[in-house]
Amino acid sequence: MSEFKAGGLKYNKDAKQHLRETSWEGWRMNCGSAADGPEYLPEIVKKRQFVENDTQGRMNACTGFGGSSAVELAWFQERGEVVKLSPMYAYASAQFECGMGGVDNGATIDALRRVLTGTARRVQSAGVCQETDYRFTGRYYLPTPEQWTDLNTKARQFVVPTSSQIENYTDCVNFVRGFGPVVIGSTFLKFMARSGVKVFGGDKGKAQNWDAETVGMHCYLICGWSERRDSEGRRYLYVHNSWPGWGENGTAEFAPELVENLFRDRYTDAFGLTFRGPNNPAPVGMLKYRKSRKSA
Repeated sequence: MSEFKAGGLKYNKDAKQHLRETSWEGWRMNCGSAADGPEYLPEIVKKRQFVENDTQGRMNACTGFGGSSAVELAWFQERGEVVKLSPMYAYASAQFECGMGGVDNGATIDALRRVLTGTARRVQSAGVCQETDYRFTGRYYLPTPEQWTDLNTKARQFVVPTSSQIENYTDCVNFVRGFGPVVIGSTFLKFMARSGVKVFGGDKGKAQNWDAETVGMHCYLICGWSERRDSEGRRYLYVHNSWPGWGENGTAEFAPELVENLFRDRYTDAFGLTFRGPNNPAPVGMLKYRKSRKSA
């Protein structure tokens, strides 16, 4: 049996097309100008300054945690400020956007992307409100209509203007290196859902226990790169999860081959988020964004 619950991410066969059609592709032409250091793990991840990620429990709220954590990280990288946002707002808003609202049954990744970027079609939700305004308690509950109106107004401060579809390992490295975090939704295999493991996967041919047994669909966050490289010189990626007992305080490394295998699966969808336009790359490990923007 898996040690962690997955299954809150619901697959939508049209998600890839949506992410492709709404993607700002220009970033790929500019990301090469963002030199990077040997390792980068954001300070808010190291210091566990995200909203406490041990409260997901048995709820199907992984989209809420993946989305709110991504906006927190993008905000920190742009402003140098730590803000605690509401995974419950991100989750419930995405649910209603994809027609699943009212019960704790998960949400789709394309609906999450529309809410975070302020392009929702079914709901007024845009961005993510702060955690103090709509707390995650470990049980499913919804605000009144009047409260929703107030929350939606507060959330608009944290609408992320730029997103791009992420299609493979190389995209992950380049977007995280030059712009910001990547929200990924995928099948979560049984060997990936174990506690006490800090590095998942290995070089080609050793991978991985790549069996067909899964623990469900899950949404999580690619947030940095480690010093570790595979035999081809490719970087391992840091992954942040809503399970505190997973990895080290909810963060582990994924091998390049593991990430590639995930993207080969038709159920995997991902998008990157940034408060900067794709023509303004900067090393995300160096908080010089305002200077970078002024000189661009």
